[in-house]
Amino acid sequence: MDFMTALLATITKLRKEGYTENFDLRKHLLTGQRSALQLTPDEFVVDSQHHFGEAGDPAGTEVVYAISSLKFNVKGTLVNGHHVSSNGVNAAFIRVLTEKIRVSLLPAPPPFCVKPAAGRPAPMHNLELLIALLAVATAVAEVAERLRLSYPILLMLTGIVLGLMPGLPRFELDPSLVFTLFLPPLLYAAAGSTSWPDFKAARRPIGLLALGCVLFTTLLVALATHWLLPGFDWPSSFLLGPL
Repeated sequence: MDFMTALLATITKLRKEGYTENFDLRKHLLTGQRSALQLTPDEFVVDSQHHFGEAGDPAGTEVVYAISSLKFNVKGTLVNGHHVSSNGVNAAFIRVLTEKIRVSLLPAPPPFCVKPAAGRPAPMHNLELLIALLAVATAVAEVAERLRLSYPILLMLTGIVLGLMPGLPRFELDPSLVFTLFLPPLLYAAAGSTSWPDFKAARRPIGLLALGCVLFTTLLVALATHWLLPGFDWPSSFLLGPL
């Protein structure tokens, strides 16, 4: 199989995987031939690259980049040949693509990690800082119960204060851990402390807010997203609506 046949087979395979847009290089932008999108380097990622060519013949070298943009919900391919990369502006853009490939190959960060403040080492290890944050959250919840205040509001204010304090390490938490580890206990505690007589008495406004308001805002956000943001189809717009 010659390299051109292999190149076409790879593009066909990527199209079946959803990479349907045809990208092209225009100065410092990545442009879509179908959607007329213009992407800057920080608006897309390179998922993979595939090299084709004859050995010892740089003029016949072709590279296929599989590119996706979460912001515009689009996936496509860019075919870069020797005649494209020889241009000075495009050569700089190709270096950006190569750097994105290198970054994508780096090992993933841990679910939560601590980044030290500028110019200072991290004073605590990850586990120690997590235990300290849990202790602070427990103390704040106890204070809120004694003062008969809403503990979620007090926890939010405490988090804002801690986040703005200079010199503290930066704590990054994997969002998936929030949904699997922290959110279920909070929801369970809220459900366990619910007053069912009060809930029954307020079932009408609760139903209107939980169903009517959610459906209305979902529809409104989906319509605005589909009309104002290019690249968002109806399923993606309605997926964004409830959020």
